[in-house]
Amino acid sequence: TVQCSRPPTSLPCEAMAPKRGTKRQAEAASPVAKKPKVDPAIAGVNEAIEQAADLPESCRKMLLASVTSALGAPSDERHELQVAVVAMIGQVVEAMQAKLQEAVDAQGANVGGVKVRRTDLQVALAAVEEVLTAVKDDFDTKKRTLAQAAEAALWAKGVLQEKQEAQRMGDVAMVQAKESKAALDKGIEVDL
Repeated sequence: TVQCSRPPTSLPCEAMAPKRGTKRQAEAASPVAKKPKVDPAIAGVNEAIEQAADLPESCRKMLLASVTSALGAPSDERHELQVAVVAMIGQVVEAMQAKLQEAVDAQGANVGGVKVRRTDLQVALAAVEEVLTAVKDDFDTKKRTLAQAAEAALWAKGVLQEKQEAQRMGDVAMVQAKESKAALDKGIEVDL
């Protein structure tokens, strides 16, 4: 704790400005490290090495640690170890390229299968649409035939009613004629 010689009515010692020299010491104690600039090409190589799933962790760390020194030196000035590291990096990158190409080819085959399926479905759709059109045409024809039959049935019913009325009238006339005949026959029998 800090011993303070101030009276109790003033600010506590902790609230007062620090003594000289402490500010610079605090800044020196925690320097902010700047991130080194990384060449975009080397960053791409680092990313490829990090994505290499089949590469052991120790190899990955070794290659990542040596990428900048190996690829940063001109190719004609490289040490044989740098040349070996570049060759290893090349193998890793080629393996990644091969895997990516396999994935692209697999997706291409999948897309080809989808295109074939799409063509098959379009052909099936066209066939179903033809059948649907034929069914609709058949339905329309049968609907017209039904309407004509209903109209003919209505006309026939009207004719039937007319004929039945005529029959009834004829029956009445026939009954009257029979009654007249019977009366005449009776009159002839009685009178003759």
